[in-house]
Amino acid sequence: MLKLNLNNKLAQTKELFVTQKNDWKNFFWIFLYILLPSIWLLIRTLVITKYMNASIDTYAQWEYLNIMLEVVQETVVFPLYWWFGKINKKDKSQLKKVKDVYLLVFIVYALLIFIFSFFVADIVKVINPEKDVQEKAFFVLQLWSKVPNILLGISIIVLLNMKAYKKLGFLVVGKVFLLVIFDLLFANANVFTNNYIGLGTSSLVGAILLLIISMLFVADEFGFREFWISNRMIFSFKNSSFNRTFFSNLLASFLFSCTSNIFYLIMMAKNMNLANGSAAYWLSNQVIWSWILLLPNVLGYINKSIISTIQQKNQKQEIIIIIQFQVLSFLAIAISMLIFIPLYKPFTYFLSNSNLSLSNQSWAIFSKVICFYIFYALSQSISAYFNAKGANWILFIQTILTNIIAYLPFIALNFINKIDLHDVNVLAIMFGITLFVSFIVNLFLLIIYLAINRNKNLCITD
Repeated sequence: MLKLNLNNKLAQTKELFVTQKNDWKNFFWIFLYILLPSIWLLIRTLVITKYMNASIDTYAQWEYLNIMLEVVQETVVFPLYWWFGKINKKDKSQLKKVKDVYLLVFIVYALLIFIFSFFVADIVKVINPEKDVQEKAFFVLQLWSKVPNILLGISIIVLLNMKAYKKLGFLVVGKVFLLVIFDLLFANANVFTNNYIGLGTSSLVGAILLLIISMLFVADEFGFREFWISNRMIFSFKNSSFNRTFFSNLLASFLFSCTSNIFYLIMMAKNMNLANGSAAYWLSNQVIWSWILLLPNVLGYINKSIISTIQQKNQKQEIIIIIQFQVLSFLAIAISMLIFIPLYKPFTYFLSNSNLSLSNQSWAIFSKVICFYIFYALSQSISAYFNAKGANWILFIQTILTNIIAYLPFIALNFINKIDLHDVNVLAIMFGITLFVSFIVNLFLLIIYLAINRNKNLCITD
């Protein structure tokens, strides 16, 4: 009997992996989708440090400002894997879902960016008070490039859920090609005397062209006539495809992103600026987020795609998928570390235009946080599961608990003068502990979630 049960479980596991065949067969295209933007960011860093009269520190300030915008971007993007689910090209109601999302996001995001752009000077001063007028123009251009970029993100999720991986691959190859060309073209003193304006213009023009290409790809999947003519793009809340569950997940995503990013900006970004470590921290993050986390991020996309589109799931299958991606995430981050840790110093020395001091300062931060990213990779695998299930309220609870547990002890120790939160080394350790706590809290919530929903269909519906 025991042998029979074991054989049945092995057969079920094998059947589950067979259903994932197409997702893993297209691993290459998703890998390209993650890899090529990293190459573009590498080239952009080289353009800034070697060919422009510009500073990495200024670009680092934009990244902090960009974190504020992630609140809105993540609010929209997080629920979409669950909301779209498995997309049927011939189902007009699903086409309407896609078009409604495009229009709602465009209206809301364009309005927010319009308002935001009037106050960009004040916001930049909050992060770092020493910014001149010319650099503010760069921030405004970068801000407006976010509108087509978030719409491009919607196209990418649609193409992923429709398994249109080749189109996704062509899109990302085109992205790198266009953005590199525009960086070299516009960041030229003969075009713009202010290199920052050239860099911002490159971002905006490139994002608009890529959005147009992405929407043509999505239209091709549904059929051009159906996409552009049927149910024309006129948005109305009354006739929209959105329901209470969608807006509930939207609110949960907003609260999750808002909470995590506000804590990060107050505890990390602002203190890192005051500690004069912005450039080194940014350099460290480029290696971690663009290269070391590349494979785990690919797995995250596949994880969300499988969970949100696989049909007739049961809890046992989902537990197998969770364990599968925990193991794969650990292996992926371990392999990445083995490759990039030995290369870190020469790589950052090259990126920083042979600035040995900046490279060494960056290594001091990197060496303290890198091992904690193992927990980040494992935690993100669990978050991908919650995200694909539409369980975004759990992610909100997770970020509240994580930030309170991780940051409060450091705030208390700083208050009684036991530590200095303007010390780069202290900040690095604090951020690393946050990643560890995030994994523990996520794992705890996952166990509770699975226990409560044992033997139930976990899909969230009306």
